[in-house]
Amino acid sequence: MVVHIRRCGYCGREGDGLLKCAGCGTVAYCGTRCQKKAWRGGHREECKRIQRERAEEEEDEKKRKKEAAATAKEGGGSDKS
Repeated sequence: MVVHIRRCGYCGREGDGLLKCAGCGTVAYCGTRCQKKAWRGGHREECKRIQRERAEEEEDEKKRKKEAAATAKEGGGSDKS
């Protein structure tokens, strides 16, 4: 899903061409000034948390797919009654 962020995550200014956070992609800023102020104001911790949660979700998804493939390979995926 593509989401276009149209409001600065620091000052609230609306518009096109905002700079999206390269780390989490969940917030954008109207310029480097707002980006730096937000980073120092707490986005650093939030961004790292979001990245960590995404990495955990991706790892869980890989495990689920691997387990599903192993189950299907063993014949556990079909019921032949």
